[in-house]
Amino acid sequence: MRKRSLIMVAVTSAALVVSSVDAQAIAGERGSVAVRSGPSVAAVAPEHQSATPAKNALRDIVMRDSVRCPKPRSKSVNLSWGIGENHKSTTVYFNNHCSVRVGVKLFFRTKRRFQGPKRWTRCLTTNGGTQGRKKYHHAMRTRLLAVMPGC
Repeated sequence: MRKRSLIMVAVTSAALVVSSVDAQAIAGERGSVAVRSGPSVAAVAPEHQSATPAKNALRDIVMRDSVRCPKPRSKSVNLSWGIGENHKSTTVYFNNHCSVRVGVKLFFRTKRRFQGPKRWTRCLTTNGGTQGRKKYHHAMRTRLLAVMPGC
């Protein structure tokens, strides 16, 4: 299983700043990272309160990855998901450019308080030439770590 780790990201008091080198390191070999546009944390927070940009910046990170098609080999299934603050649900957005049905294995990690992390998988199967989203609900804080081809 391929591991993904977030590297320390520079956060200013106004917005999240990610250099191109950091974005490549966060994305890993095949994935990519995008930052959603919107109002800055400092602009939303009142003047008498101190903004917590590091905590709010995680909400704006979008992870992207792709899986090669079995047929035709030149196409791929594109997947994206967010790293939310509450981690109670994960929505995976997909766009299948393949001509056949493709199964993708999703690797999740649940943070348990006293027993350590629990890792588990789910299968996402998409029909050829379709796009959409699938929402996974969790009972505990959970994060999607990686995607791999096959189920």
